[in-house]
Amino acid sequence: EASRIEKLLKAIELGADIVDVELRTTNLKPTVELIKKRTKCMLSYHHLDKTPSLHDMKGIVRRQLEAG
Repeated sequence: EASRIEKLLKAIELGADIVDVELRTTNLKPTVELIKKRTKCMLSYHHLDKTPSLHDMKGIVRRQLEAG
């Protein structure tokens, strides 16, 4: 996990206009806050086995909004 966040921060140092942060990232909100001080942040959710139900999608969007 720390390695993934380090890579995102390195991408920002190299001039990334936006970075993609997985919604299931540990310490999501502080990570998003740190990134948003320096560049744009996109929150994503990947579930490759099936499409989430509408109820699950609403929960995903709610968590994205809460994270910033």
